[in-house]
Amino acid sequence: MSNRRGIKAGNAYIELTVLNAMGAGLAKAQRSLMGLQRVASTAGIALTAAGAGLGAGLLSMSDTFVKFDDSMREMKAKIAGLTAREFKDLVGFARELGKNSAFTTEEIGKMFAAMARFGRSASDIRKQASGMLDFAMATNQTPEESFSRAQAVMNQFGMQAEDTGRIVDTLTFIVNNSALDVQELADGLQYFGTVAADAEMPIEAAAAAVAKLKDAGVVASMSGRGLRSFLLSMIDKREKLRQLLGVEIESPTEAGAFAALPRILMAIDEATKNMGAVDRMAVLNELFGKLGITAASVITRTKTGFAELAEGAKLAGGETKRTADIMQEGLGGAIRFLRSAWEELKIS
Repeated sequence: MSNRRGIKAGNAYIELTVLNAMGAGLAKAQRSLMGLQRVASTAGIALTAAGAGLGAGLLSMSDTFVKFDDSMREMKAKIAGLTAREFKDLVGFARELGKNSAFTTEEIGKMFAAMARFGRSASDIRKQASGMLDFAMATNQTPEESFSRAQAVMNQFGMQAEDTGRIVDTLTFIVNNSALDVQELADGLQYFGTVAADAEMPIEAAAAAVAKLKDAGVVASMSGRGLRSFLLSMIDKREKLRQLLGVEIESPTEAGAFAALPRILMAIDEATKNMGAVDRMAVLNELFGKLGITAASVITRTKTGFAELAEGAKLAGGETKRTADIMQEGLGGAIRFLRSAWEELKIS
């Protein structure tokens, strides 16, 4: 009978410990665990290896809660004027996403904090969170990585929060139709994106250009540098392009001048296609320099594929959701959902 009372008392303290760890913090949880030890001792039972395992499990639960809570409070600090009710609603929203997606509540909390760091409002977070989770699933990223990479591209091209869907669908489409992964694409655009945007080159064409160089075996970061040099040379040497090849380029100060890049590339290729290899490379080198010549050679040679990829990206609405749904099928998807449901249970 004594042992049974001890076990019942131990169970009561276990429940108390979980509640305290989740609601009142680690300090109270520690006091409750000490109380459990005293009860077990009074009842004549010891905390065995099984008890130690229970303690480790409780610490794991509390660690999950603390990390989630820290992320949400960082988000709260970054969003000016966020009310207590709005904060509570966002916490509930994060937990609901964690329960019903392949990502854990802790991962979603980190994404919310990142979104707040970049100036997203509570309303923005609600509108964009599900799309970012789809982007993360479609391109094999964490939610925080998916938002940070999409935001970097948006900054390069001067886009706003309402352009998020266009950005993630473009990036997903390019990744799905090239040898690039999303990290490589982001690396290439890091060097090329701002210059491309300044020349009025659309994100779809810029991403397609990085992809075609990767398909030709050029490392993404080098392709970004090469494309930047290529584009700047076209701007600086418009007159030489006209003299050497008869290719006319509008002033880059006119909106949309380089939106017609596929046409310009076709004109360059047409003007050089009957040259010998040495002569052709000499002309490209004179026009685009040593850094830009590889980009110039690859892009002009793959002009049709480049144009088709860029055009496909423009029509890629829904690509992220479609890809995410495919990724969540089968056993892998089921296991990811189970993992996120278990993480949500830890902080319930």
